[in-house]
Amino acid sequence: MLVKRYGWQEVCGTITAMLGALIAQQSTSNPITTAYAGTAGENVGFYGFAFVREIRLHRKDDISFLRIIWRTIRNLVLEFGPAEFFDSSLIRPACMLGAQKLFGNPLVGVFVGKIMADVVFYGIAGKSYELRKKLFGK
Repeated sequence: MLVKRYGWQEVCGTITAMLGALIAQQSTSNPITTAYAGTAGENVGFYGFAFVREIRLHRKDDISFLRIIWRTIRNLVLEFGPAEFFDSSLIRPACMLGAQKLFGNPLVGVFVGKIMADVVFYGIAGKSYELRKKLFGK
């Protein structure tokens, strides 16, 4: 289920995480900045894809555009809000920073840290998605 539901989001998030980290690394050479830039970049790609997917899903319903936006935001907050609260503020940057120090390479560290953080993130997000489906269907 995880690959089918989140696979393309992960591809987009990984690409934008690496781009964010690369830009930060080239600009500052600061591992903390690189970790947070990787985190921010991943959020742009991951949630950008999720937002578009949700809009397309609800576009099929016979409802107003404002209602589509409301459902999209509601669903994304229910599915990802609890996981994201811990992920972006603490877990993901810490994993990316720690892996940079462990491997001695900023981009390898960001990639490995991303994978480590994903394990925690999906443990929470998967449960939230099941709750969302129980509450609202789609």
